[in-house]
Amino acid sequence: MKRSLALVAIGCVWAIGAASPGAQERTPDVPPPTPTAVQSSKLPDGTLMLTDAGGMTLYTFLKDTPQASNCNGGCATQWPPVAATGAPPSDAWTVITRMDGSKQWAYRGKPLYKWIKDGRPGDITGEGVGNGAWKIAVVDAPPNVVKVHLAHITTTFQDAPNHQGLLATAFAEAKIAAQHAALAAKAGGNLDAMKLHAGHVMHAVDPSVEPTGPGLGFGVRRAAAGVVEHIQLASKAPTVSINVLTFATHIIASGNTTMKRADEIVVVARRIRAATTAAEAAPDVARLNLLAHQLASGLDVNQDGLIGWQTGEGGLDQVQAQLQAMLKGESN
Repeated sequence: MKRSLALVAIGCVWAIGAASPGAQERTPDVPPPTPTAVQSSKLPDGTLMLTDAGGMTLYTFLKDTPQASNCNGGCATQWPPVAATGAPPSDAWTVITRMDGSKQWAYRGKPLYKWIKDGRPGDITGEGVGNGAWKIAVVDAPPNVVKVHLAHITTTFQDAPNHQGLLATAFAEAKIAAQHAALAAKAGGNLDAMKLHAGHVMHAVDPSVEPTGPGLGFGVRRAAAGVVEHIQLASKAPTVSINVLTFATHIIASGNTTMKRADEIVVVARRIRAATTAAEAAPDVARLNLLAHQLASGLDVNQDGLIGWQTGEGGLDQVQAQLQAMLKGESN
């Protein structure tokens, strides 16, 4: 966990610095009055966005007008309109009548929609869909989407333990996996201890295959996959910089290598649990110990004396190093 503190600090400073100019133009700490069906929520960059009552992100459609929605039929199936009931809570809110006669809320002349491919509160996968026609519904200035996705990695992710960043979660789970892999290696001829700790390693790596154990219940693999996913989403943003694109390739390579190690750990741990003697399990226990420690440190595959970000070498340490370099570049 200590390894990620520097990254969190850099990420926080960068996020605050990037958000400061916009903060002078808006009052993000004062949510606007909203209808019962609508709430407001802060994105990681401080932008205040609109959500439904369940916290799901709302969107606007650039082809709409203040008086009418141009998303009907199949479009409305993909982008369900936010139904309007009651009186508008302020002048910023209006009610439009759709083609089917139903009523829909509009904020500042922009009809509001949900996106069926968002799976949980905080998802913003609809941003930029339709060649940029769909946008997150925000109270004021549009969000910095690159910064939002990088913040999920560096500082906060809603589904992670204690809402910490994905990389900090990956490090914490990897530490637990390495601890129990080492205990398995010290078990000597005690097959039951080998199996017990192999199960604990699996739980820290992928709780979907081993639901009980001392891990956080998130898993190294899921956290690393989340890092890769949000780096890829940041790379697809219209405002992405060359700096982000350059380091994103490195982070994705190390993240994918970490996931592959996690998958191999599960295979090896399962062989240990299937072993009938300690002697049979011993080679796999040694392999498990190596792999668990490589989750963070990586491996010098080409034996050049360095562990790089390249595919097959990089671990979480290399993800962190490349991310720190990226954030430093964005701050300059």
